[in-house]
Amino acid sequence: MGDKRLTARLVHSAALLAEYPGRAISANARSDAAAADGYYRLIEQPEQTAVTTESILAPHRWRSIQRMRGQRTVLCIQDGNDPNFATRPGSGGLAVIGRNQTQSNSLGLHLQQTLAVNKLIGSSRTDSPCKL
Repeated sequence: MGDKRLTARLVHSAALLAEYPGRAISANARSDAAAADGYYRLIEQPEQTAVTTESILAPHRWRSIQRMRGQRTVLCIQDGNDPNFATRPGSGGLAVIGRNQTQSNSLGLHLQQTLAVNKLIGSSRTDSPCKL
């Protein structure tokens, strides 16, 4: 991210959160008040700082591209979906992703994933691409 302190805080916070997924960082048995405070300062950074989704993912993207350049063939498989979080309490910042048959808004976000693979081991049935 360009700032060694922010990078170290991000790595430390991610490790703490990964230990107990779904729990608040303050509930993590190994975290202390300083770690929790540092995490909250990290995620509350204004958008103009280095703490952005783009800057966090940039090293991963760069390494992925470097690994792909070393391969003869790379398949980039893409998929997109629109998870609906309209009934989830506490979900904020969501956009309208569609409307149902009663014209109620579906709130969620658009996810676009790309998986890069370099070894094809076979393919699915041709009559139904979703069945193996």
